Amino acid sequence: MGKNCMNCHKSGGQGEGIFTVAGTVYDAQKTNTFSNATVKLFTGTNGTGTLKYTFQADTRGNFYTTGNVTFGSGLFPAVQGKSSTNYMSSAITTGQCNSCHGASQDRIWAQ
Repeated sequence: MGKNCMNCHKSGGQGEGIFTVAGTVYDAQKTNTFSNATVKLFTGTNGTGTLKYTFQADTRGNFYTTGNVTFGSGLFPAVQGKSSTNYMSSAITTGQCNSCHGASQDRIWAQ
């Protein structure tokens, strides 16, 4: 949890499955994981455009897929918790969410 999932979940890696999008969602204090959040990828900012993909975080706060994901020129993430939705203002072109979040950027969070 909280590490770049694709370090292990890649071709030839030690993790089971090859992930195309993965990360960990934390609570608003960014200290404990947040279970059952929903992560959505849109073609526009702030939940606009077309909803392309939806991922459900598990009881440990982890979300991931081994399915094919086409990022094109970029997709905009939204993280939906029980009472609010947080939007990322910049587009992503990779599904390695924890390669930045928790490393050089704040953790992904929901409430």
